[in-house]
Amino acid sequence: MSMTQATDDVYYLYVGNGWSGPFRLEQIKMFMRDKQIAPETFAYEPQQQMQLTVGQLLSAPAEALTGSFQNPSAPAETSKTASTGGRSASGRQKKQASGRQKVGTRGRRKDDEVIDLDAAQTRGRRNDDDIIDLDQEKTQTNKILDEDSFDLDAPKADSKTASRSKSQADEDSFDLDAATVDSRDDAPLTIEVDEPVGRAPDQRVSTQYAPQPGGENALEVVLSELESLRKAYNSLMEHSIKDREEGLRRVHIAQLAIGEVLDERKADIAEIRSLVAEIDDVASDLAKQHHDQALSTRIVRLRDSLHHSDVTKMVEYAEAVLRRIVEQTTQADEAKKTDDPFSAFESGAPEAPSHGLVVATARVELADKQNQLKLLKRTYDELQESRVAEQHQAREQLLKAMALLEAEKSSHEQDMAGMRSLAAEVYRLACELDPETVSETLSAQIISLWDELGNPTPTRIANVAGEVLIGLVKGLNKKVEKQTSALTAMHKGVPQQKQTSEVSALRKQVQELGSLRAEMLQTRTDLSMMRQREEALQEEKARLQGLLEEQRQISEKAQQAAKAREQRLRSTVCALEVTKELHQEVMRDLQTQLAGAQSRFEEMERELRDVRGTISVKKAASDVGQDIQEEMRRLVDMRAMLDARKEELSADLKTAEAELQRLGDGAQDEDPSIAEALAQKVNQLRRTYEQTQKRLDQQEERAQALQQQLDASRQEAGELRGRSDQLNTELESARTSLALSKKSVDELSLAYKRLESERESLLNELEKKKGTHVLGRSGVADETDAAKSFGEGADVLAQLSEITVRADNLDAELSRERRRVLDLTAAQTALHARVTELTQDRDQLRSALDRLTADRLADQQHHATAIAQATQNGLVAETRLAESRTRIEELEKRLRGSGPQPALSAADEAAARELAELRQSHVVASAKLDEARTAVSAAQAEA
Repeated sequence: MSMTQATDDVYYLYVGNGWSGPFRLEQIKMFMRDKQIAPETFAYEPQQQMQLTVGQLLSAPAEALTGSFQNPSAPAETSKTASTGGRSASGRQKKQASGRQKVGTRGRRKDDEVIDLDAAQTRGRRNDDDIIDLDQEKTQTNKILDEDSFDLDAPKADSKTASRSKSQADEDSFDLDAATVDSRDDAPLTIEVDEPVGRAPDQRVSTQYAPQPGGENALEVVLSELESLRKAYNSLMEHSIKDREEGLRRVHIAQLAIGEVLDERKADIAEIRSLVAEIDDVASDLAKQHHDQALSTRIVRLRDSLHHSDVTKMVEYAEAVLRRIVEQTTQADEAKKTDDPFSAFESGAPEAPSHGLVVATARVELADKQNQLKLLKRTYDELQESRVAEQHQAREQLLKAMALLEAEKSSHEQDMAGMRSLAAEVYRLACELDPETVSETLSAQIISLWDELGNPTPTRIANVAGEVLIGLVKGLNKKVEKQTSALTAMHKGVPQQKQTSEVSALRKQVQELGSLRAEMLQTRTDLSMMRQREEALQEEKARLQGLLEEQRQISEKAQQAAKAREQRLRSTVCALEVTKELHQEVMRDLQTQLAGAQSRFEEMERELRDVRGTISVKKAASDVGQDIQEEMRRLVDMRAMLDARKEELSADLKTAEAELQRLGDGAQDEDPSIAEALAQKVNQLRRTYEQTQKRLDQQEERAQALQQQLDASRQEAGELRGRSDQLNTELESARTSLALSKKSVDELSLAYKRLESERESLLNELEKKKGTHVLGRSGVADETDAAKSFGEGADVLAQLSEITVRADNLDAELSRERRRVLDLTAAQTALHARVTELTQDRDQLRSALDRLTADRLADQQHHATAIAQATQNGLVAETRLAESRTRIEELEKRLRGSGPQPALSAADEAAARELAELRQSHVVASAKLDEARTAVSAAQAEA
């Protein structure tokens, strides 16, 4: 591409957080020459689709303007968050490539501060603090841009390409140990103050500033001076400061101190970045609050210099921002306020109350505690649900095992009872045997059986009873054998019947012993089965004991979790108590402020009534003052006339005296009567002169008295005006205090509602926790282990009861706080109602006065109209009466002039009728005239 083509190409410039254009190269050079743009301003070439800076565009040859494709995305800008992050030790700013983005879809926030760019209207030389105006051929740009606006606090994206990211990162890096020394550090420090836009450099004011003591920590000094600057600036801009000269002095001192710190810290780039970030923060808030467009423009340039890490530019633009703030305060001080003392009170525009630090801190802490409480509540609910489920499952298993044990125990007892009865029967049979047939072994076994029967918990009663039964059977068998042999030997001497009976008896006993032996064997089998079942039950019992131990461990874990939860609840309650104490302190402060405001308001109300009465009296006195002034003017005219008369009389007197002297010299030659006449004339003139002189003295005394009265009236009017201004200021402060109190009361009401809901949730949790520890109890003595596992729940219940008591106490205290809030709200409502009532009374008085004036004017107009109408009616009636009289006279003349002619009888009758009608009309006209006269007199009397 040739140079001509490069010259004919158009470019877009990134100015004011948006792209503007297209512009030709000559226009860009002109902008650079007029310092409307900087070399670091970004430019975009649409044909080659490349992005570069204006410095690169003007310095590079035409062949070097070709490059890779880059979207015209917004260049990187350092936001307020990134600038604040520059306080770190490294000072590096991380940049992130934004990639391809469509410019038409970029969302831009609309703010009050919009940079208007119109290059055709800003050809002249401008200061660097002016607004860049480069709006040219914007119809083509609308396809690319939505609108040229910026927001000071909006996050700014970084869209550097990968080819420039490394070089830009290298430019942003810095060395903390760099030993660069500014040559201006040794020069005497002079800082320009009150520098308006466009003032020549040789006309700027320079003031020597002495360093403040204790300014070693630059950041603390700048923060304190910025806070002082912020307060003074807001006070001056809002016209809420009494001593405006003191406010201006504080603004100038803050500017001087900050400028001194910036000059001293130029060698430390990290600290300069931190200081500039703080200045940016404060200036952004002030520009946004007061909608200062010029200050916003300077802040944008300050951020650009912060992004490029140029210390000189940062210091320069920071001083430009401070100068703009000083200019605004000076302009606000020169502005004149309205002289109406009741304008602020009549407007009733509520001022935006500033949030107190204590209330804001309490709100943040309360929100944090609420979030923690919600998290703890959710965790506690989960633990409680799992614990309840495990306890329910363990309880069911325990109840099943206890029922099984009861059944086995009852069956075991029944089996033991049957076995004991069989052993007792075996013992009875053994005792009925012949002692001769009982061997020593059998007798020992019978004794053992007796011991087992006497033992309440026999262990080997079945074995012993079986051995005794076997011994009995053996003994009976031996006895049967002996008897059989004896009967065989003595069969001759004994009858046959007797042998048969004995054998049958023995056989019967043997059968009984056999059945007993069978029962004993069955019993032994049952005992073995019972032993097996008992072993199974022991194993089941061991297993259940293991489960119970596991459940005990789970219960211990749940108790530990409950203790931890209780500790957290205690800490939460402590935090709530601290918050409550903080709220109590705030409420006490608010009550004190509200009481003071109420007392001041009542005092101002009384003073306002006094001032209104005094003003009404002074309004009447003002008429008297006008009369006094008219009288003084009349006296001045009279005095002038008397002075002229005095001079005239003095001249006449001198003439008369000279004439008298002349006549005295020639008295012997002239007539003595002429001398006497001249002497009388002279004496008369002298008396007239003395009277005139005396009258002039009286008029002077009266004029002096009137002048004193007029001065006293003017002085009193000045005092009333100052009193009115003071009352106006106090009313504004009272309104501000009332607004702050209302805001605080609303915030405390919301906090109380949240605390009330939290208290209810805590009570529900406590009730739920109490319900989970209710376990079923049985009257069995073997349940001691299960009861012991849940015995520690009593401690938890005690702790929960303690928490409940503390929650109740907190509820009572919150109720008291609520009553206090209601009292404050009622007092505030009463104050507002009183202010509204006073305003309504004033409006009603004004409207009543207007109505009375309007009614009086209407009545006067009505009376004037009635008088005019009555006068007109009277004139008409008099005219008609005169005409009637004239007509009657003519008719009478005609009647008298005509003789008695028969031919004229018809005419006479007609004339008579006409005369009667005229007389009747005359009577009616006379009555109307009387009515008109009466109405006129009544209207005059009413007027």
